[in-house]
Amino acid sequence: MEEQQLRKMVGRHFVVGFDGLVVNDHIRKMITQYYVGSIILFSRNIQSPQQVFQLISDLQQLAEDAGYDYPLLVSVDQENGVIRRLVNGFSQLPGAMAIGSTGQVQNAYDSYQASADELATVGIHWNLAPVADVNNNPTNPVIGVRSFSDSFERAADFVAEAVKGIQSQHVAATLKHFPGHGDTAVDSHLSLPVIHHDAAYLMENELLPFKAGIATEVASVMLAHVFFPKIETAGLPASLSAKMVSLLREDLRYEGVIVTDCLEMKAIADEIGTVRATNIALANGVDIAMISHTEALQTAAIEQVLENVITDKSYLQQLVSTDQTIKGFLANYGVWTNHQMLSDELLEEKKYRHTQLAKAIYQQSDMVVKMGGKTPWKTTDKLLVISFENAIFSNVEDANHLTVPLKEIIHEKVANAVFQTFSLTESPETALAMLDNLDNYDHILFTSFNIKNEADLQGQIYRKLRQSTADVAGIALRNPYDSRWLPEIETYITPFEFTEAALRVAVAKLFV
Repeated sequence: MEEQQLRKMVGRHFVVGFDGLVVNDHIRKMITQYYVGSIILFSRNIQSPQQVFQLISDLQQLAEDAGYDYPLLVSVDQENGVIRRLVNGFSQLPGAMAIGSTGQVQNAYDSYQASADELATVGIHWNLAPVADVNNNPTNPVIGVRSFSDSFERAADFVAEAVKGIQSQHVAATLKHFPGHGDTAVDSHLSLPVIHHDAAYLMENELLPFKAGIATEVASVMLAHVFFPKIETAGLPASLSAKMVSLLREDLRYEGVIVTDCLEMKAIADEIGTVRATNIALANGVDIAMISHTEALQTAAIEQVLENVITDKSYLQQLVSTDQTIKGFLANYGVWTNHQMLSDELLEEKKYRHTQLAKAIYQQSDMVVKMGGKTPWKTTDKLLVISFENAIFSNVEDANHLTVPLKEIIHEKVANAVFQTFSLTESPETALAMLDNLDNYDHILFTSFNIKNEADLQGQIYRKLRQSTADVAGIALRNPYDSRWLPEIETYITPFEFTEAALRVAVAKLFV
């Protein structure tokens, strides 16, 4: 194999990210020197639909000029709900658990189809969604409402329809995070989770949504940075494991692309090292390695793979084999968007239709857990709203997407509502001392963000509120399982996410 063809083959085994809203020297090098097959975009790369379209067109032009055999495949995490990279100028669609709570699988198809329609319009043809994990551990710090359900069967039904919806728009869907990240209390962005389930248990439970997605011919599966000691005796996380690849290929008969989660996450970088992990993954049959951020790590990993394919015949044969799968993937979903134009009018028309769809799904979502107390409220009642400063809960979230528009929505209902906002880092003594004259209010609305335990400041403030004579209602802005720490609460609403559309529906349920 001549050098350029060898470099192209190796490059196709990588998906990389970069900083900035325009093409820079970093990503230009990755394309023109290393022929990377795929690129992942984050919020740092996204400003508006026209900007994203132009960026992708410029990247595709670079690839075409460099002599690529296939278009670049541009990917993004557009799960919707709390995890979405495209915001300004794009529809605000519901997340997985909000959709799952409706009980209507058609909503999964329609919502993910709408999302994929907008992605394809701006040149993105690989969505790293849907989440196929089952959130069967309420203390899970990274999955939570990104999952359709804590029921294996329900999650499977919704995952299948989400995949169909995405791929109906010529966008590749991705089942993640195989073989399941739901039953862990550790975030793999920070350290390596360990799950002690064996293969038989997984086949009957955690893998049901993955089986359902595979049955719909899903284009890709992302491996989790989770260690399963009862399956992988070599001590490798699923993302690097030959046994997990075998489980997918042989037991589940999956024929599509297998991609790692980002190999710069601490579960990998701190335990094994990004460059070494890349080579282990590719040697063990993984098709594509993801390195989302650092140019030096991307360069070192690619150079190491290039050296390996030259010096190790078995390694070369392995990559030649997986390259066949990758080439089929790129041929099926790659599009030379540099030869297209973006119509603002068409995108606005789509956005309008998709916004109406989102409102309808939020209305159907089962967000009212309890509706007691003195509800419904009147707009003339005296209302105190207790809120907390939002903060990054997991590294998968975007800091610039943390704005919670609750105050504006409440003030539309009760103009003179009083807000008391606390920092989650505030001392309990200082915070509790600020809660005076609670009996002057007819109602208190207590909002929460992931109450962790009995000692959590949010729980302490709630118990203080319960001592007043006012009617106390709760809205869980991020985690529906916060109710475990709110004893005796009579009104409890969980919109599953803190997007404006979801909160408008949730707040409306409290009033006449």
